[in-house]
Amino acid sequence: MKLHYPAIFLKEDDGRYTVLFPNIPEAVTCGQNYENAVEMAKECLKLCIKGRIEDHDEIPKTHFENIETRKNEIIVEI
Repeated sequence: MKLHYPAIFLKEDDGRYTVLFPNIPEAVTCGQNYENAVEMAKECLKLCIKGRIEDHDEIPKTHFENIETRKNEIIVEI
């Protein structure tokens, strides 16, 4: 099963990125730069989905619409 989720990448003042998944609130990670943040986001998402499956919790649907971003934020499909 292949899933894709929207992630919000917030570029910090020091060049690092904080990554949040609006559909999966427990999935939060960061990266030293954009490329590292993408890799960290993939791993974080994988672990959170795996944990939900093991716990028999709901797997949220992938919603890309109605996601609002603020300054220094972009949406990335993971």
